[in-house]
Amino acid sequence: MDDAGIDVYAFSLDVPDWSALEEVLAPDEVDRAERFRFARDRRRYVVGRARMRAILGDYLGQEPRTLRFGYGPQGKPALAAPIGAARVDFNLTRSHELGILAVQCDADIGVDVELLRPFPEALDIARRFFTPEEYARLAALPSADVVAAFFEYWTRKEAVVKSSGQGLSQPIDIPPDRWVASLPELPANYVAAVASTVPPHSIRRRSWPQ
Repeated sequence: MDDAGIDVYAFSLDVPDWSALEEVLAPDEVDRAERFRFARDRRRYVVGRARMRAILGDYLGQEPRTLRFGYGPQGKPALAAPIGAARVDFNLTRSHELGILAVQCDADIGVDVELLRPFPEALDIARRFFTPEEYARLAALPSADVVAAFFEYWTRKEAVVKSSGQGLSQPIDIPPDRWVASLPELPANYVAAVASTVPPHSIRRRSWPQ
């Protein structure tokens, strides 16, 4: 991996024969999967975690099921690289039937994706979590443009707070120590953003399975 760039994997969570993917998960992941009330949500979680393990295992040269994760105070996972290897940082996000994994070496990285959908609470949420300037710009837009603009702002903010391992609990502006950009070339009606402490010289779209 070129450690100066970010690799972005976008993959479908709509996998018909997905139950076998549970075999690569750790016991705590299986326990969490079993707590989902709806089979659809369990499938999305299992496929996302299994794809994440497969991709990261490829970077580290390890079997996916052997990867072990630690978790930060807000639940952000991290793994330890083999001795002498670069630190492989990653972040996984899901929305409806799309999963995205962003991978970068030796950086704190975050990614977020949202499906564009009717969202009548957009301005109320923006008033709480956006800066006054951002809220004013959003509120000034034609009503037909508000939701798309809201999710553009929202994914960028979520990517930033996920890169730091914190929760989005108060209004946040993009801090000077964070680079953030929207992701292009997504499936129709999705928006996403990625943030990092190390500005990449490139963002590379990868496919999985390879």
